[in-house]
Amino acid sequence: MTTIDRSIWENIVEPYIEYLYALGLSEQTVRVYVRCVERFIAWCVDEQEPAGAASALVLAQYAQSIPQTASSRRQHRVALRHWFDAAGRPDAPVSAIRVPPKKRYVSRALEPEEATRLVEVSRGWWPDGTAMLLGLYLGLRRAEIAGARWDRFTTDGWYRVFGKFGVEANLPVHRVLADELTGRATMYPWLFPGRTSAHVGATTVGAWCERVGREAGIEGLSPHRLRHTAIATINDETGDLRATQEFARHADPATTRIYTRVTAQRLVRAVEALRYVA
Repeated sequence: MTTIDRSIWENIVEPYIEYLYALGLSEQTVRVYVRCVERFIAWCVDEQEPAGAASALVLAQYAQSIPQTASSRRQHRVALRHWFDAAGRPDAPVSAIRVPPKKRYVSRALEPEEATRLVEVSRGWWPDGTAMLLGLYLGLRRAEIAGARWDRFTTDGWYRVFGKFGVEANLPVHRVLADELTGRATMYPWLFPGRTSAHVGATTVGAWCERVGREAGIEGLSPHRLRHTAIATINDETGDLRATQEFARHADPATTRIYTRVTAQRLVRAVEALRYVA
């Protein structure tokens, strides 16, 4: 695809960036939208179509060149909506970029018996199994497990985690995890020091996860499934979505709801409730 020249950047893209910041959008969002618009302009140059006067047909044709996922289509539609607004064309037919419906979410959490088996296999298996327990009992993400530090554990049983978007949270440490960590501290600040860097990488944690999962009879286990399991289980056991949201460190409760599930046992009980006849 053609790279847009400097004159287009100065006359079209730079004013668009200024417009986005004036809307109060974050730097990350601005970068995403700018990439979308740059791609659209480059496509129009290749196809010899006037970007600023693009018709519904042109926008629909352009849409065929981008990933067919709901998130990608939605990003491009919103990015171009802002771009046309900034250019004084609020009636631009951006709806021609069709956004497919979201796929029905299926919980990735382990079933209770699988989680129990995984904990049993993980206990006493350092460092591989211990990393699994950090995911199952603290809901840590892959990179957060890799970068776990001893000095973030407090003497009164809490762990301070710094997650995505700089979100900081304090989480209570479950007794199973606390027992597993007792006596493990070393001179290194990291739980899992690396050979060539400060701590192991996220890839290493992923490899540990597959290895321990295989031992527990769970093929293709990923660190994020551990987090899903922790969040779903808390919601299952407490029914407290607000507490679950705090544990998950989600800004929006709608995000937390994505992690909830109906276990096989609950689904069986639901069907058994259909007592049409004695």
